[in-house]
Amino acid sequence: MADSRPALDVKAPLGVPELTGLIDALLDDFSPFAIEEDDHLGPIRRVHFSSTHERDEALYAIDEHFSSAGVTATPLEIDDEGWAERSQASLRNVRVGKIVVAPPWDIPLTDSSDTLVIIHPSTGFGTGHHPSTRGCLRALQVVPVAGKSVLDLGTGSGVLAIAAVKLGATRVVGLDNDPDALASAINNTARNAVSSTVELYHCDIRYPTQDNPETASLIIANLTSAALCDCHVTLLTRAEPCGLLVLGGFTIDEEDNILSVFLDACRLEARIQDGEWIALILRRKSTEYQ
Repeated sequence: MADSRPALDVKAPLGVPELTGLIDALLDDFSPFAIEEDDHLGPIRRVHFSSTHERDEALYAIDEHFSSAGVTATPLEIDDEGWAERSQASLRNVRVGKIVVAPPWDIPLTDSSDTLVIIHPSTGFGTGHHPSTRGCLRALQVVPVAGKSVLDLGTGSGVLAIAAVKLGATRVVGLDNDPDALASAINNTARNAVSSTVELYHCDIRYPTQDNPETASLIIANLTSAALCDCHVTLLTRAEPCGLLVLGGFTIDEEDNILSVFLDACRLEARIQDGEWIALILRRKSTEYQ
C-alpha cells in the first residue's frame, strides 16, 4: 500500500482575492510543505502537511478565523506517489525579473543575461511560485550580490542560495532544521553545479553551529513572521556591520511587527510587495549589535 500524507482542501469564495494571502499567512504557522493549485482541483487549493497534527491544527484555525467569510477546509489523505506525479505534471517554470526558476522537465530557452535556477519540487519549499520566494528573488536582483558572503536561513529547496551563487556570491551557507528540505537542497545544488560554493547544514536556525561563518555580508531569511521575530538576534548578530538583510515570508498585516523588531539595529533600504506578501531589504547599522 502506498504511503499517504495529510492534506487540506481549502476553498474560498470567488471574487475575494485578498482572502488568499490572509489564509496563506495563517497556514504558515502550521508548516505546510506545499500548496497545490491545479486545473483538476478547480477553485480548491490543496495544502500538504508533514504531520496529521499540523493538518488538524490548521483545519481548526481556518474554521475559527475564516468560516464566517465562507472559507471551507476539508481534511484528506493523499497518496504520496500520486501527489508527486501531479506536481511534476503541472509545475512549470516561472520568471522573476531576469531569474528563471524551472523544474527539470520545463527548462526554457533563456537569454544569456538570464539566471537559470533548476529546482526539482519536493517536500522543501522554494519552487519560485510562492509570492514570498518571488519577493526574495526580486530583492536579490536589487542588492549587490557579486563578491558577497551569504547566509541563507531556512534554505528549503536551496533556490535562494543557488540564485545568490549564480548572481556572483563567493560563498553561501544554507541552514535548515528540516532534514527533508536539506536533502532537497543538496540535490538541487548538485543539479545546478554549485555544490562547491554552497555549504549546507542541518541545525536549529535560531542557534547556528560554530561550523558556520560568524558573519556574512548578506543575510537571506524567507521564513514566517513568527520565525523572523524568534531568530532576529541570530540575523542581526550574523550580519556584518553595514551588511544587508533580505527578509521575506510575511504579509502586509505583519510588516509593522517585523519592522519594530529590526529597525533599532537596521535602516530600511527597500520594500518589495507581491500581492499581500512583503520582502524587505534592510541594512545593519555600523555599530555592533548586542
